[in-house]
Amino acid sequence: MNNRNRTGWIVVVLAGTGINLTFGVLYSWSIFAANITQSQGWSSTQASLPYTFAILFFALLMIPGGRLQDLFGARLVSTVAGILVGSGLIIVSISPSVTGMVIGHLSKIASIQTGRDIGFLLVAATAIFNSAGRPMAGMISDRLGRSKTMMFLYLCQGAVLLAFPLFRSFGTILFGAGVVTFAYGAMLSVYPSAVCDFYGTKNLGLNYGILFTAWGVGGIVGLILAGTIVDSTGGYFWAYIAAGSFCFVAAAMGWMIKPMPECL
Repeated sequence: MNNRNRTGWIVVVLAGTGINLTFGVLYSWSIFAANITQSQGWSSTQASLPYTFAILFFALLMIPGGRLQDLFGARLVSTVAGILVGSGLIIVSISPSVTGMVIGHLSKIASIQTGRDIGFLLVAATAIFNSAGRPMAGMISDRLGRSKTMMFLYLCQGAVLLAFPLFRSFGTILFGAGVVTFAYGAMLSVYPSAVCDFYGTKNLGLNYGILFTAWGVGGIVGLILAGTIVDSTGGYFWAYIAAGSFCFVAAAMGWMIKPMPECL
């Protein structure tokens, strides 16, 4: 490897690590939501709204963001995105009003099922599991194929989600959250590769942005559904059942996907 390629790899690794660390912004919301429901008197549905809007714009902006990346490169787009994220955090820090699925509720789940305020520990741990899932799933999918990897990850998530009502200790909830977030993070490395397999590298940013809108729809519907269930039943049992069932449906769809040629 020559010096230029070595420098390029170092820059990509450091930049990718830094960007992935900022994803903690999303994971930490469950801690804020749990406190907001107590201090501000918001319902679980209301406390889900800021995170829901974050997911919505995250997904929608993937399309123009992907296109801009194809046109101008990742450096400029990443820089502008970092400025916007930082500005948004500053703005929400002074916005105490409402108008100002498992990750967004994890802290409250821990409080309800264990009776202890340990959500911050779980959020930190699951962020690590999430990050670890990405390189590992990338290597696995290169060997087994995208569809088999996706099917395996969905089956793991579905099984754990259906068992989640039985988790009552820190250790069991950590295990369950670890499996779910590991698979969740792993998917984010498998999806771009699958898009590449189907459509090639030309316009990859735009194509992946279009696919990613499905993540936004799932995040919005799942969060609102979970909040509504908690408000009406006082627990997450039926939210687990719904999420687990969707995972098994996705696993069946993954089984039906036919292998595609190598990336162009």
